[in-house]
Amino acid sequence: MKQIRQLHLYLGTLFAPLIIFFAFSGALQTFGFHEGKKGGSYAPPAWIVAMAQIHKNQRIGPGKSSLALKWFIAFMAAGLITTSILGIYMAFKFNRDPRIVCTLIALGIIIPVAALLLR
Repeated sequence: MKQIRQLHLYLGTLFAPLIIFFAFSGALQTFGFHEGKKGGSYAPPAWIVAMAQIHKNQRIGPGKSSLALKWFIAFMAAGLITTSILGIYMAFKFNRDPRIVCTLIALGIIIPVAALLLR
């Protein structure tokens, strides 16, 4: 169990900055802050446009995307999946009531699906 916790710690710490970046830039894109609308008065700030380019195309400004960043992001995705699975495992292992963990996992599935179906 000590090795699992240590792996969870190391992977989480390594990828935390990029996860925070993608969560923040993704939230901005979800609400369309990265693009102006034709005929609209909103012009997105340059820093939001730059973040969106990194998030969507793995580049800054015009030009080719970074293959190295793409591979690091793929590694981060695998690490995030691994740490999530390890986190769920530890939640079951250290929590006295597994019903709480099961309920939270179920809610983590149900809430986004329900939100998607609501219009």
